[in-house]
Amino acid sequence: MEGLYRESRDFLEQYEGQFVKVILFPSTINGYEDFFVRYTDRLIICCREQTSYQKIIAMGYKPDVSVLLTHDMAFDLNVEKYLEKTVPFKDAVNCFRTDNESRDKKYHEDNHDISLTWNGNYWDNICLARNSTRSLISFLQEYKTVNTDRLHIAILGSLLNMHVHFHPNSYYKNEAVFNHSILNMFSKTVFFK
Repeated sequence: MEGLYRESRDFLEQYEGQFVKVILFPSTINGYEDFFVRYTDRLIICCREQTSYQKIIAMGYKPDVSVLLTHDMAFDLNVEKYLEKTVPFKDAVNCFRTDNESRDKKYHEDNHDISLTWNGNYWDNICLARNSTRSLISFLQEYKTVNTDRLHIAILGSLLNMHVHFHPNSYYKNEAVFNHSILNMFSKTVFFK
């Protein structure tokens, strides 16, 4: 997304001579049109919602060949492997963004932007990734309801069968993923516009 996330684009441009084809795992595409148009013959893009999918098709990608509509990979998480024997005993928790993707930069009382705790470039370390996932789930399991504008917290809360009050982020990602993957699948997750 232009202005917020350029690491993947920068990495691919830095090593462009070293790859023939690259598969971009389920993503939301917003911005960097010149980049995507330049690499239509070298990228296979998996979009996790309809808005990005339509944008990428409009740039010249071919459905089911160089662009696929799928779901965020977090929906494939086997939460059973991470569950503690905890019964929710707290009412609600606020897990709102405190970064550039926050829509309104509003202060939320007793907020826990827990995703930032494990943000960074170490997700290729399997042990750390598993432990971070276990920690996030363990934290959320204590609550009956989560209020959030973080996509992956909303997904985890949905998978944990919590009441999820899902709010917009600074662009269309949250609402688009909600409409594509959560609506009609997780009845306790509600999107607030």
